[in-house]
Amino acid sequence: MTPHRRWLFACGTGLWLSLSLAAALAVTDGLVVTGDVKRAMTFDVAALRAFPAAAHTTYRYARFAPDVSEPQRPFTELRGVRLMDLLEQAGLAERDRSDWRKAVVIATGRDGSRTVFSWPELAYTAAGTEAMVAYERDVAPLSASEGPLAIHVPGDERRVARDVKQVQRIEVRILRD
Repeated sequence: MTPHRRWLFACGTGLWLSLSLAAALAVTDGLVVTGDVKRAMTFDVAALRAFPAAAHTTYRYARFAPDVSEPQRPFTELRGVRLMDLLEQAGLAERDRSDWRKAVVIATGRDGSRTVFSWPELAYTAAGTEAMVAYERDVAPLSASEGPLAIHVPGDERRVARDVKQVQRIEVRILRD
């Protein structure tokens, strides 16, 4: 094989591998947990359903303006797993005992939208302990525009909550000096 053909083959192979990796990442309906964790993990709806009952949470709230395409219901109900339970399964990769105080959690949706939490907030505040990775609304999978997985924070006091639709990645970072 001539050097020119070897170069073309190498470029073509590299392009094929990068396109294959990009396609694999785009097709996945899972949620990847990475960063400063002991174990990088991927969760899909089936994995979330398999969590112990104590990790599951349901949030029921009144609808203010029901969608006219849906049947009239005075409330909606979200079901999911507490975000902190997912993070605890991945484990925080601490170097010292106080790293948990400096850890942030960044949730990213398919469209690039992001929200940020601190680890202490998720572990010790009312809003944080209610944060969930939802997989079901009104006993049905989340709609395509919202899911298959979404971050919901029922305890947020502001009207504009830190929800992330179509969440695909959660990255944990320990902010070190």
